[in-house]
Amino acid sequence: MIKYTAQYNAENKTANVKNILAAGLIFETVMGLALSIGSFLLSGFLATTIFQRPSMTPLIQIGSITILAGALMTAVQARVLVHA
Repeated sequence: MIKYTAQYNAENKTANVKNILAAGLIFETVMGLALSIGSFLLSGFLATTIFQRPSMTPLIQIGSITILAGALMTAVQARVLVHA
């Protein structure tokens, strides 16, 4: 995403830059949301079956929220780097 936005930005093809940024933002948001929800829903299973520590369930749920936050931060940083 960064490669093509930088390339199209250098070539003054702003329409292509906007399309790539929009697609990247949507992809990061959807994947982050899907992974975050999946991790949140599976937190009990992961804690009891994989880690064999049911007390870790709330920590895994908190960690699953950071998945979405990380995806959104990546998308925002890519947008800021292109417009800098």
